[in-house]
Amino acid sequence: MSTRRWSSLVRVLLVAASIGIAGCPRSKRHMEDAFQAAVARADAAWAARGEDGFAPVAEALDAADAAQPDTPEVRWRWVRLAVGRGLAAEDERDALRLYAAGRDLGVDCIAEGITFDAAAAPRAIVQGLGQRGAERRGCVEWGTLAWSRWLATFGGAGGAIDLVRLDALLEWSAAHPMNAPVDLAGLRDWSEGLVDAVRPNAEGRDLQGARKALLRAEGRRPEDLAIHADLVRYVAEPLHDADLEAQQRRAIETAAAVTPEDRRAVAWLAQHPGSAPTADPSAAEP
Repeated sequence: MSTRRWSSLVRVLLVAASIGIAGCPRSKRHMEDAFQAAVARADAAWAARGEDGFAPVAEALDAADAAQPDTPEVRWRWVRLAVGRGLAAEDERDALRLYAAGRDLGVDCIAEGITFDAAAAPRAIVQGLGQRGAERRGCVEWGTLAWSRWLATFGGAGGAIDLVRLDALLEWSAAHPMNAPVDLAGLRDWSEGLVDAVRPNAEGRDLQGARKALLRAEGRRPEDLAIHADLVRYVAEPLHDADLEAQQRRAIETAAAVTPEDRRAVAWLAQHPGSAPTADPSAAEP
């Protein structure tokens, strides 16, 4: 399916209100200025989503697409928006749909025109990235996270083909280290942790590896409370690690829930009290 068709499908899910772009750009320079201004607005709206919600982000990305359609610079921001909305969704069916939209848009960005069949997936991913990996790094990192979250929500046992593809993306990312921009830091670790935690035992499930990867992600993205929730749900509970669970629950309970994703992590914690104590250790008897 073409990138433009996927872009339209993603917008059905992500755009709360459409906007009209009046007039036509008078020059290439005017178009570039409009594009850069729209991208800057999208990033500012993303930073302010805790107060304003996700709609202003989508509106700004629509404006950027109108100025320069189908650029990797905008596509990965659409994927980021899909992941954010999925993390904030109260219904897991809605989250699954949003993660799938982000996954598919990320794949289109990574390897346009290449069919991801099961046998050719690793080769297709590497071929699709080719020499364009640097400019599509945002699509790789956010697309892999969207895909990993889809797999974790759907259930690893039902995604054998997806595991082949995700492993190829994770291997490519590890083989091409980068000085990650702040927004991309820790995303690979987050994805790796989720994939290791939910893959079937026969496919090499590794809860200790997942623990290490998610703790690395936590260290690089301490503001993302969803990582703490993932450590509880996908690692501490299956391992019956009461210390890790208590640590992560305290981290969520004592942090400021700034974004919609943070607030959803707090709500999830309240709905799943678990068995680990969360009282402040300083409150213990002398």
